[in-house]
Amino acid sequence: MKFTWQTLSLLTLLFYIYGCSSDKSLDQEVVDYSTIASGFLTGNGAEDIEIGGQVIRTASEFSDLIQKMNSYRDQSIEFDVAEFDFQTYMIIGIFADVKPTQAELSVTTISETDSEIFIDVSLTEMDNTIVTQPYLILQIPVSSKTLQSSL
Repeated sequence: MKFTWQTLSLLTLLFYIYGCSSDKSLDQEVVDYSTIASGFLTGNGAEDIEIGGQVIRTASEFSDLIQKMNSYRDQSIEFDVAEFDFQTYMIIGIFADVKPTQAELSVTTISETDSEIFIDVSLTEMDNTIVTQPYLILQIPVSSKTLQSSL
């Protein structure tokens, strides 16, 4: 009987510790966003764009990114928005690595904590044999928080 009470006490203590600990996922809030562009680059990496998430806070930074994206094939004609209010919004560019097939990225969720913004994206590869580098260009409210991407 003593073993049962000790086991029960230990389980209760563990339940209390893990049940009361702060879990980041519980403190996350959904972030509103809009997709400016979704597509893929076809330069086999010649555009020299960093893989992962990039935060763009100024028109100059956005112009530099567009210039890189257009260095092999004009991508900017696919953007939905011509001018951006960088006082209210920032741009997030998410770029996957070069894939041997056509592929696309899509947002699963964007959430934030007190210190970070988490962007969860999914990658879908297709049966086409064309070398691509999938990307997403998103607009979210201005923030000084650190960006984390699932890519």
